[in-house]
Amino acid sequence: MVSSTRTSSPIARIESTPAAILQHLHGVVLHDVPMTDAELMRYNVEALCSHMLWLRAWWEGHEQANHAADRRAAACIDDHFIDGAIFARGIARQAGFDLGEERIRNYSWGRNTQNLRMVAGGAQ
Repeated sequence: MVSSTRTSSPIARIESTPAAILQHLHGVVLHDVPMTDAELMRYNVEALCSHMLWLRAWWEGHEQANHAADRRAAACIDDHFIDGAIFARGIARQAGFDLGEERIRNYSWGRNTQNLRMVAGGAQ
């Protein structure tokens, strides 16, 4: 059984990219480290908060292009990303999770600002 005293959160110890998080969750939670129900619940809530913040960062980085592609759909979805991130930050703060928000906000998503301007403003 895993001790309930941990020095840092499982999510904070891994490289903060969506693929690395999924690989870590699959490898550690499901196979290598047995956890109590309470530890697993805390770990799952932390992962859920992390995923929500990653989704919000992705949306924020592609928001102009999404609005240009389908303004009505983007407007309907926008509030869900914003509200989800607000709830995730509140839960993370209350639970003491360190989700590395600075890294999440600054992730490039492989985008090129020229491409984004062309999609959002149309090819000129």
